[in-house]
This record gives sequence, C-alpha cells and structure tokens, in this order.
Amino acid sequence: MLSTGNPALDDALAEALAQPVREPVWRLLVDLGGDGTFSHPWSDLTSLATDIQVDRAITGDLPEGTSLTEGYASASLTARLEGRFLGGTSIIDAVTPHSGNPSWPGVGLRYDLGMRTRMGPVLLRQFTGSIRTTTARASTGAVEITAADGAERLRAAITLPSISLDGLQLARFGDGYRYWMNSQWIVDYVLRANGLLTSAPPMPGAILAVTGHGSLAPEVGFGGQPTGSTGTYTGPLWTDGPDGMLAPNGGGPIPPYTASYTGDGQVTFTVGAGFGMGLWVHHGAGAPLGGGLATAPLVEVQPADQRWVRLTLNPNGGIAVVIHNIIPQDVTVTCPIVLDATVRWRFIGAHLLFSAGTVPTRPTEVTVTWFVDGVTATTRATVNLLGGGEYPSALAVVSVPRPISGVHVWSSATPPNTGEWPRLPTIRPADIEPGLNELTYLPAIAGRDSWDLLKEVAAAEYAVPGFNESGRFSFLNRNTLTTRRAAPPTATLTTSDLAEVTATTSMDSVRNEITISATPAYTRDLSVLIESTDPQSYVVAANGGLTRVVVLPEGSVTLTTGPIRAVTTANWNDTVRSGFVASRVDQPTVEVTSGVAVSVRRLTGTTARIFITNLNAFAIRLATNEATPRPAFRVSGTLVTADPVRTDTVTDATSIARYRRRSLDLATQPWRQRVEPFQALAGTLLDELAQPTAVYDRIPVLGDPRRALTDTVTLTYPTTTKASIVGITRRLSTTDGLVDELTIRPHNPQNPNP
Repeated sequence: MLSTGNPALDDALAEALAQPVREPVWRLLVDLGGDGTFSHPWSDLTSLATDIQVDRAITGDLPEGTSLTEGYASASLTARLEGRFLGGTSIIDAVTPHSGNPSWPGVGLRYDLGMRTRMGPVLLRQFTGSIRTTTARASTGAVEITAADGAERLRAAITLPSISLDGLQLARFGDGYRYWMNSQWIVDYVLRANGLLTSAPPMPGAILAVTGHGSLAPEVGFGGQPTGSTGTYTGPLWTDGPDGMLAPNGGGPIPPYTASYTGDGQVTFTVGAGFGMGLWVHHGAGAPLGGGLATAPLVEVQPADQRWVRLTLNPNGGIAVVIHNIIPQDVTVTCPIVLDATVRWRFIGAHLLFSAGTVPTRPTEVTVTWFVDGVTATTRATVNLLGGGEYPSALAVVSVPRPISGVHVWSSATPPNTGEWPRLPTIRPADIEPGLNELTYLPAIAGRDSWDLLKEVAAAEYAVPGFNESGRFSFLNRNTLTTRRAAPPTATLTTSDLAEVTATTSMDSVRNEITISATPAYTRDLSVLIESTDPQSYVVAANGGLTRVVVLPEGSVTLTTGPIRAVTTANWNDTVRSGFVASRVDQPTVEVTSGVAVSVRRLTGTTARIFITNLNAFAIRLATNEATPRPAFRVSGTLVTADPVRTDTVTDATSIARYRRRSLDLATQPWRQRVEPFQALAGTLLDELAQPTAVYDRIPVLGDPRRALTDTVTLTYPTTTKASIVGITRRLSTTDGLVDELTIRPHNPQNPNP
C-alpha cells in the first residue's frame, strides 16, 4: 500500500476515502522543458485532463489458476485533454508540431492522485514515465496522450561478457568449487548500461572495473573466472556490500580465492606514466584474513613479463604497494595511513606515478598517492625499474582475502583529486535484490534489448522486475514476494463488491507433476580460438607490420594475449595450441627464427587484434618452410561447453490419483543452469497447483490511490480467503469519479503462505 510517509497525512487520506462523498484531486505534469523542473508554461495539464487511466499489472507465464505472483511489472497511462492553457493556447495547438513548439513524445510525465481531506489535498504518486504518443482530434478539440513507465527508457543494446566457471577446477575440488554467479549481477549490469549506477562508474582511462555484485565478471576488461576452493567452509560466498548490493565474501574461515583478467588497456613502466588501483574492503586492524594469512594481496597489475604491482593488506591495519621488477629486489611502499580496529567497509586506493629517471624506460622514483577512508597522503620511494616490452593489454589478478567490492584499475599520469576517486552514489537509483538463481556461465548475449533481457532473467527464477509509481526500478525475488503475501490485508472485498464478478474453478488450473530442466556449462581444456587457414593468410612486408582484427568463436572466455611464442617447423603439429612459424616469402623453404614478433590483444568479448612485426629486410609469412607449406599461426583460449541437461521431477501423488497426471515443464533455457535453485520453487508450485483454484474476473471497486500491486486483500466470496493484487486499472473521470478494476490471484487456502 502506498503512503505519503507522513502518518498524519495518511490518516487524513484514509478518513477522506471512507466518506460517502469523496472529492478526488490530481496533478498531471509533463517536462516539456526537458530539465526535470516541469516549469514550462504548458507543463501543467491538470486543468485540461478530463479522463486519466493508469493500467498497472504483473504479467507472467504460469497457468491462470496459480496463486504465485510472478512475471514482470509494467504500467501505462492514457489521458484525455480538452480546453486551453491560461495563456489562451489550445491543447490542440500545443501538441501540433508547429515551429517553436516543444516536442511532446519522449518527454517525462508525472501523475499524482489523492483526495481533498481535512488537512487539505493529499496526493500520492501514481505514475512516472514518458509520453509515447499524442493524438489530436480536431472534431472534438481533444487530445489523447499515452505514456509508458521507465521500461521505455531501458533500451540500450546489451552484450554480456563471456565468462563461466572452470570445469577443471570443479573436477579437482568438487563441492569445494561453488563460486556460482548470482543473477543480481546481470540485472545490475543492464541497469548500468542504461545509466542507473548502483555503485561508482568506471574511472576515466579504466582498464579494469569489477562491481562484484554477484559475480567477479568485469564491467571493463575481460576474464574474471574464479580460481580456488572453499575447502571445508560451507557458509555464504556473498555478503552485503557497501552499496547495498552483493559483494564477494572473504576472511576468517573462507580460503582466499582469485580471479584473473586481461585489461582493456596498457600500463607502462615509463617515466611520467602512472596508473591507479582502488576498491572497497570490509576490514579493520586485527580482522582475520582468509586462510590465516598475515599479508594478502588485493589487486595485482602485471604490465609485462616478470613485472607486477600489488596492493596488499598487511598486519595490524597496514597497507602497502609492492613493486616487482626483472631487476631483483622488490620495492615495498608502505601507506602512512593505518586502519583502526573497527571492521567496516573502507575505500583503499593508490595511484602510482613513475616520477623520475634520466632514461624514459628506467624510472628511478615512484610517487604513490594514497586515498584511504577519505584521507589523502603521498609517499615517494626509490626504484630501479626496467620498462619496455609491455603487454598490449595489462593483466590483473583480484584476490578475496576479505569481503571486497568495486574494484577499479585505471591509467592516468596524474592522481585523482579528493572528489575524483571512486565513490558511491548518494542515493541508490534502484532496488535490486539478490537473485535466487545460481549461474555457471553467462550466455552469449549480443545486442539484446535491455528490458527484454531483464524479463528473461527474471522469468527463469519467477522474480518480478519493474518500475513503481515513482519511477524507481526494483527487482523483487521470490522470497520477498512470498513475504508480502503474509502481510495483513489492506482491504476486504465483500459480497456486495463481488456481486457482479464470476469466480470459476476449473481442472485447467491443476498441475501435479513438475519437471525441472537445467543445462550447466563450463570451460575445460584449452582450445584453438584463432587459426590461420592458408599459408598466405598472414604476409608481412620487409621492415613492416601487420595489424588485423579477428572474430572470436562464440563463448570464448579466456584468450592467450601478449607475445605469442615462436615454434619451429619441426615442432609444428596438432598439439600446438598457441604459436607461429615464420618463413620467407621469396625463399619459402627458409625458416625465419629472428626479427619476427607476434602479439595479441583482446578488444571485446568477441574480437581480438593481432600485431605482427617484421624487422627483417625481406617479407615473411606465417607458414612452415616445407615443400608443401602449412599455415602456422594459432592462438589458444577456453570456450564455454555445455554439460548434459539435468532434470528433476516432483509430483503430488494424491492429486494425481484424483485428477490424473497433469504436468508443468520448467523447461531448460539459457538462465536455468543448475537444478538445485529450482527444486524449492517446484515444491512451491506443486503446493499451489495440485488442487483447483478459483479464477476471478476483473473486480470493479471504488478507487483507492493507496492500492498497489502485490497488496493483499481479503475476499469473502465464495469463501473467505486472501488474494494478491496482480493488476490494477485505475480510472479518474470528471464525470464518473474514481474507479479501480482489480486482477487478483487467490492464495491457496491449503498453503496461504508458501
């Protein structure tokens, strides 16, 4: 039930609604200025509205007789407008696309409805959305506008990163490898693509960004496959993060685990260059690190072979950066800010600037700017680094020795100012509950409509996504929906309310055998992802280079990037997964063993760039030097491979004996990957569907602006029972007043609170 948030106003509104004579009040505004102020001279349509109807419903796929609330929530508004604005302009002229008139389709719209009470007008928001159409009718002088809710704006094309769990780790550790991804991550990823950020956005120059909201999959970068084992620990692997979303759980009895990445950009050990690392950590001095460690890395960045930089947690609340170089002797730069003993979420960030050196590729000083708990400090240290030979894309490793959230790695020569470090939004723009689904991989999704994808993900686990009356997005899991059914009824519909309503009980609603199907998928052995098919596929001119973008196979998770090793013709066979052989173009039987370098950089989840450099005074090709040359270039990686479909069936023997076998198939689909999360759901559905349930027509009742979807009401016909509201058509008319039509799902009297 909707509320003003003010008990006195709520009481006044309740009193006004209970009176035999009611006086509705309303406000209809459109944001013609496009600035969110609704201050355009034509923004207020209140006095012109003669009829306003809002249709709000939860639409699902289960049989009509089920009492389970499931599907997706959506709303639309239709309004009839007549007359003139205060300045004399008619509504017909206002919506006509004359020169100088604002455009109406696509602008924001708000609709409030309430009653005149002893405390004055009390209104509640009924609809927030945007105008879809305006229809002017010259014969009547009226205009009809239609509007859609926030789903209309969720239209970004979504391409998911390619990631799965590691089947080899699963084979090695069995039940100890259970880093299932939570469906909250997909919902959050889609919203972020549409500008609804529940946590800090990627930094400018980002090469890696990982929210951790139910998965270690990256928002920027590639990879994120977890490696490790939970050992004897059987507790949760997700906890509540600093942003109200899921966060990887760690510390104490949880063995640390890691995820490896290829960054979307390069980091160099060059004088004047720099990069930053930062994340939220739930920690305090003395808090136990996972696995009993005294010191543990959080983020490691690898610019090149045998070179890395780590951000670490040290004993007694210490923090440090450790720099490893080809030249022996690691350099440890200790943060002057020490964490206190309070265990809480803290942001820990470090920016490294290679600030001095007479040779560009031999930095001799590093300046570290720290940002810890909102406090900035600077430390300088002497180093002896060897730059050059950097990977086309930096590699990174994220570790979970404590609960972590919001990992950021970015390239920048200057440290952020105090207000430029990653920070959480002041107001979270959406309520995304943890999903009840467990995923082994992300399906190959490319260019999918945002709203369609959200509905598909929710349908798999019978959650409900949608926008509420105030335009706020929510993703409600099944547990929340069940809890709401147990709430006290907000109204009682008596025999007089139901006098003209038909309640039909039919065998069509019975289901007493439910089959669950799920298809997990994992990566396993290395595969060849890029391979030349012709000796002439890769030809490079003398003292030249070749750059080529190639498409990766669908489901490519990891890809060998950086330098590709040279192989001789004698060793080129089917066991070589990554490598190349070079030979002369003008003398095909002469193998080239120097002056040729091949490297690979991943560009997107589905593409990679190949760099080939030839420093020789003759042209080369990637082929063997045999009389009949073979193409000789391969790059390895891992592919998602589906396991056999798993099924499980639950039945109600009593119902089968009485009504015969009537089945419901929870069929396999991309978002049903493990049977276990759906076994409880199948039991719930069986409780709901094993017996016939009454199906009610739409119920007309006096309008109540407080009434909302998922509210519980009491029915007194044909027997007294509770029901959930899954649809409301609310019409306000200057001639007929305020009326609601309700679509309800009665609770199963044998299982009122499943």
